[in-house]
Amino acid sequence: MGVDVYVNRLRLPDAAVVAMQSGRWQVPADDRLLRSVFGDEAFFPCFYGAEQIEHENATWPQQATDGFLGRPDGDDPPGDIDPHRSVLIGDLGPDYPFALDYRTATTPALEPRVVYLRGDVEPQWVTVAPSFAALLTALHL
Repeated sequence: MGVDVYVNRLRLPDAAVVAMQSGRWQVPADDRLLRSVFGDEAFFPCFYGAEQIEHENATWPQQATDGFLGRPDGDDPPGDIDPHRSVLIGDLGPDYPFALDYRTATTPALEPRVVYLRGDVEPQWVTVAPSFAALLTALHL
């Protein structure tokens, strides 16, 4: 591969770049896989390609509102998200995004976890995979 891809100064994991370039990063045909990984039904799910990732994240750090930030939750971390340390990579429908959370990637060898915004009344970010590669495996991609 050899080319590093950055979004808002955050390096995308190699597994994400390869999956997007090869066409593997797409919504699974079996919606039961989405339900098993995210714990919710998907309504018009979208896995962002490179151009859409750039578009969705261009203003994410500046425009994330309280309704999208959540609150820290020590019992079911993370609970919240830092828009300056995350990259949106898809959604299960309007207002149900999932993202790479770089707060756990404290060294170049560690990858960001994948988090998902769950809930209508009390939105909370929950971890759905410890890495992008693990998400690919869980979704059979």
